[in-house]
Amino acid sequence: MYRKFLGHNPLEMSSSLCASAQSRADKMANQNRLFTDNEQEYDEYVFSSEQGHGMQQKKRKDFGRILSHELKTIGIGIAKSGLGTYACIKFSTNWKRSSTIQIPRGQE
Repeated sequence: MYRKFLGHNPLEMSSSLCASAQSRADKMANQNRLFTDNEQEYDEYVFSSEQGHGMQQKKRKDFGRILSHELKTIGIGIAKSGLGTYACIKFSTNWKRSSTIQIPRGQE
C-alpha cells in the first residue's frame, strides 16, 4: 500500500532471499533471541514477538529503505519457538544511502 502510494512497483519475492530469511528466523527461534546476521550478504530487518505481547525490532534507523523505489525483491522467513515468534525480512543491497523517497504531487 505504501509503495503504491509512493508510485513504486510492488516487491517481488525471491526464493533465495526467502531461504536465507527462513534460515535466520529458524536460528533466532532455536536460540530464543533476536540477533542480526553477521555475514551481511543481504540487508535485513529482524523482529520478534513474545506470545501475547507486542513486536520488537532489532534497532535500525533506516526502515524506510524497504520503501525505496530501487528495492525490487525481498525474502521473508518466520519461525516459532516456545517463547515467541521470530521474523526476518532480507533484501538486496542495491539501495543507495543518498536515495530519497518521493511523495507524488498532490498526495503530501
